[in-house]
Amino acid sequence: MGKIYIIGGGPSLKNCDMSIFNGVESIAVNESIHYVKSELFITIDYTFLRKTNRKAFRRHSASKFFVANYHAGLMDNHGAIECPKVGKYDLKDFDVIIKSRKPDGLSRYWKDFRNGMCSGYCAMQLAVILGYDEIHLCGIDMTIDNGKSHFHNSYGTKIAKLNDYFNHFVDGIELAKSYNINVVSRSSISRLNRHIDYIPLQEGL
Repeated sequence: MGKIYIIGGGPSLKNCDMSIFNGVESIAVNESIHYVKSELFITIDYTFLRKTNRKAFRRHSASKFFVANYHAGLMDNHGAIECPKVGKYDLKDFDVIIKSRKPDGLSRYWKDFRNGMCSGYCAMQLAVILGYDEIHLCGIDMTIDNGKSHFHNSYGTKIAKLNDYFNHFVDGIELAKSYNINVVSRSSISRLNRHIDYIPLQEGL
């Protein structure tokens, strides 16, 4: 089907002119939606909605996907999705709700959507299901740079489970190769550069 860019929140995008993504097919992940004009958006992180500018999020024209991570304990409650800690999720701003029950692997089917326990991985899984055969990872770094895990300050200094995310990505990328899908890193500091080709972000957009 062609090429798509996944735009994450890693520190490699700090000081990046995000307008370079204008006109290319892309999936925005979490807070990056406020920096790019992506056609698609995805998150598995419900707390994103409490951190982000909800009004700006609502106005963004992207088709918005929410991944409900049933592997992490979510459940159905009379047609609503509920978290034991948070209660019922308010997902009215999303266009598509995906129920995901497994973190590992990489599927070609909606009913078997794998989540890797993070939104960036969900974006890669979405790209595979949509039929893209070339996936470019931008800001998918899974590392800390100058004390920062993101290019923005929306998440404070909290460091996520980067090692777990990294391991899921490594396994998923191997499966992508078996599907004849080429996954490319566009981050000079990504830990994934040991497993996939790296191309500088400014080249070939």
